[in-house]
Amino acid sequence: MKPVFADTGFWIALLHKKERWHQQAIKISQNLQSQKKKIVTSEMVLTEFLNFFSKFDTLLRQEAGLTVQRMQSHPNVIIIAANNQQFTKALELYLKRPDKGWSLTDCS
Repeated sequence: MKPVFADTGFWIALLHKKERWHQQAIKISQNLQSQKKKIVTSEMVLTEFLNFFSKFDTLLRQEAGLTVQRMQSHPNVIIIAANNQQFTKALELYLKRPDKGWSLTDCS
């Protein structure tokens, strides 16, 4: 079964109840779990996810950190480790496409 990539927006919507796409993210998550599909994400995505919640209250910030810890041990979540080669390639794409509003994480 082909894995599904989860970006920062998905993880934010899944955790943050006030996020516009929260209910849709929950439905997607439940659907993926029922199908036992693998979810692929990256350490850079998770860094961006944690950065988003860094300015929120203590409880939400703590829940974001715990969410990442749960992902690390979840059998259906694959986290691609960040490395220098990935960073360099992402930076090259970032510089090649100044016409896009892509973050470095998007480029990775």
